[in-house]
Amino acid sequence: MAGRRRKKRQSSSGRPSSVNWYLMRPCTGINGLCPPFCTWAQLNDGTYSLADVEMFNQAMDEMLEATNG
Repeated sequence: MAGRRRKKRQSSSGRPSSVNWYLMRPCTGINGLCPPFCTWAQLNDGTYSLADVEMFNQAMDEMLEATNG
């Protein structure tokens, strides 16, 4: 994932989303594939670091790649 930047998602109204999906994706999991890795409260209180968030995102990317082949 190094060097790649994700585009901001756009809402149905066409405006950019204010949600930072890099931080939120580990809190939501992947429907039908993996449960959430953490909660938003755990990210805010310092239970998990940004390095942990990076690991969660990499694990989720690997799961998606394995599933989508």
